[in-house]
Amino acid sequence: VDLFAIEIYNGHIYVHLDLGSGPSKQRGSRRRIDDGSWHEVTFRRTGRDARITVDGFHTDFKTTGKSQEGSTSLELDGNMYVGGLGPPFSEIPIPGGLWTAVLQQGFVGCFKDLVMNNEAVDVASYAREQDSGKTGFL
Repeated sequence: VDLFAIEIYNGHIYVHLDLGSGPSKQRGSRRRIDDGSWHEVTFRRTGRDARITVDGFHTDFKTTGKSQEGSTSLELDGNMYVGGLGPPFSEIPIPGGLWTAVLQQGFVGCFKDLVMNNEAVDVASYAREQDSGKTGFL
């Protein structure tokens, strides 16, 4: 199962990637970002090469493996969760190194201007759907 996750743990941002043959975990922040200030985080991946940028500081890394059949694509099926994992939590395979998921801690804080694949995501509409009792997954 391929995986992509970004988490804040102990004040630092981490990227988790699994292209199908084992997880990679990379710390992306040089200093703590749980300081009540706005921070800009960008993640880009091409094949096995990845870069996370936090407040203008780049961290380059390579994923540890390749997907099945030698592909370097990230194959994700199902819902995307922003801010935490939704129910049923037990049905989602969680790698041990993704601490906020293992501990079942969601994101506490604010974020704005979410862009995926060069397209803005209207996070407010998903939040309204969740408040209405409907699922609001991306």
